[in-house]
Amino acid sequence: VRASGESDAESEAGTAMAGDATRAAFAHATLLLTQWQEASNAVGSAQLLAQYERALRAHESDRAHYALARLYDTLFVTLSEKDARSRETTTAADHRSLQMATLQYYVVRHYGRTLMHGARYLFRALPRLLTVWLDFGASILRPADARSTRMVDRFRTANRVVANLARRLPAYNFLVVMAQLVSRICHPNEDVFAVVESILLNVLALYPQQAMWQLVGVQRSTYAARAARCNAVLAKARAAGAGDLVQQASKLTDLLLALCNAVPARGVTTMHMATDFRALARSAPLDVIVPLQRCLTPAVPDAGNGDGELALGPTPVPASQQALHQPFNSDLPTISGFDDAIDVMHSLQRPKKITIVGSDGHRYSFLCKPKDDLRKDARLMEFNAMINQLFGGDSR
Repeated sequence: VRASGESDAESEAGTAMAGDATRAAFAHATLLLTQWQEASNAVGSAQLLAQYERALRAHESDRAHYALARLYDTLFVTLSEKDARSRETTTAADHRSLQMATLQYYVVRHYGRTLMHGARYLFRALPRLLTVWLDFGASILRPADARSTRMVDRFRTANRVVANLARRLPAYNFLVVMAQLVSRICHPNEDVFAVVESILLNVLALYPQQAMWQLVGVQRSTYAARAARCNAVLAKARAAGAGDLVQQASKLTDLLLALCNAVPARGVTTMHMATDFRALARSAPLDVIVPLQRCLTPAVPDAGNGDGELALGPTPVPASQQALHQPFNSDLPTISGFDDAIDVMHSLQRPKKITIVGSDGHRYSFLCKPKDDLRKDARLMEFNAMINQLFGGDSR
């Protein structure tokens, strides 16, 4: 039945919208049912996979892709644990390895498609996708796996998925996992490293200030291979136009390391920038931003809003539209100078507290610890930033 005066085009558009709404409601109901069945172990994995696929065919969404990726991930982890305990024949082990490779591919594929639909599951989907992909690339180099060309084919397909994702996702999404990418900069698989390098270079090109702080520490790594690969990436970034910033950041890193490793005389509680660390004092002003949490953590639209998985909720912003988003303020403070007084702490390592003067006129205190591995501290700060994002996305 058509309303009086309504055109055929308007009628067809209304019917199409009603059809889309019906399919979306059916997909949502199917997701609810399947997630309940999965949680209660009411049906087997084959039926769960079929029902998630049915929901996707009815209406593609980030929720459906995420639910399917998580199920494939669970199956992969279960099979991996079984493989670790197994003492089966070579033929059976090879078959299980192929099954695991297939599951890894589907995990990467559906987490990737989740992210293409929006950043609602960014903090869960992207780190896990990278973990599975990076481990997949390492496992394919083992002699026992080299006999299976089908396994290699699965890996190459998964690698292409990640390479395509790296081109299509907004670069600031990868700032969330920069530490994870930088930690695997020495990956033994050249195909994997090529993708990791392309991601790092893209982020460096678009967000050099934030990416630089993640890389300069590795540049001075005591592990020669890690330092060499980092320097190679920075050399390419320098050639692409980031030369001045790379040079400033590298020099600042060396000067801060010298300050960290300087041993104050017994009983000294205060040192002076102008007399004890002249080169550092004279290096300012710099174009390098002050490494504050708000300066290094991108504001991602919809990130962390996926906790209410069973609710319909708002439609997330797709990756194709996220490119217009500005993840950082345009007036981030840079290093304008350093206060002269340096406080020497009384703890065992006797760290030094310095004060950076920002270009905004504010003063920011930082602790410089000698001969200490600060990666755990950095990961804890990133975890806290993620929790803040999650709380900010859903205040309930």
